[in-house]
Amino acid sequence: MASGQPLTDEMRAPWVANIRAHLQERAKTQQHCVLAFSGLKAIHRDQLRNAGLKTIFLFLLGNKETIQLRLQNRVGHFMAPTLLDSQFESLENPLSEKDVVPVDISGTLPEVIQQAINKVDQHLLVN
Repeated sequence: MASGQPLTDEMRAPWVANIRAHLQERAKTQQHCVLAFSGLKAIHRDQLRNAGLKTIFLFLLGNKETIQLRLQNRVGHFMAPTLLDSQFESLENPLSEKDVVPVDISGTLPEVIQQAINKVDQHLLVN
């Protein structure tokens, strides 16, 4: 991505395997953790679900225009804004998956963070 080329499923595979291995290590000692993970494909999310920990995915839900603007305003990030279309093309919408919690990103960062915390709390109460 740093070179401006979209990732393929083959390129993503080792990265997902490393994340899963990390989760499996945490599961051995019953440690909680939070990871940032684009999780564009259902198969990737499934691999993490099977790592031995209770997993909740926060799906940062925003329109392409909002995300494009934020990408353009980031400094020093590895992902070029030109890759946004490829990210949306690869995305397999997870909203029908029971452990996926949508978080609307249209607000300010503090608002989005508070919404995420509230949604996780609500999800844990119900499940």
